[in-house]
Amino acid sequence: MPTFLVDEQLPQVLVRWLVSHGHDARHVANLGLSSASDIEIATFAKSQDLVVVSKDADFVWLHAQDPAAFRLIVLRLGNCTNSELLRRLDRVWAETVAALVAGDRRIVIGP
Repeated sequence: MPTFLVDEQLPQVLVRWLVSHGHDARHVANLGLSSASDIEIATFAKSQDLVVVSKDADFVWLHAQDPAAFRLIVLRLGNCTNSELLRRLDRVWAETVAALVAGDRRIVIGP
């Protein structure tokens, strides 16, 4: 089962939601990576075999440079409340995890 690394601009509630769904998840802030660059976060994710969860376009660019470096879930949901974020994830989460387990390296959630 994948372990998730939630990027800085996403809320801590997402980590709790992932844990409540049976996943191991960490927020960059809890790992002392709040001031780390995206490259440092991607390198950390690769070294620990973590799936980065982000809405930052820089991670999309980094992933495109080396898709084997780390796995990525991109949230393209715009600005929304925490409850709306979790509702939207509820609708697609089973398929998202199945795609990761099947070997997908980048998954985009949203339009």
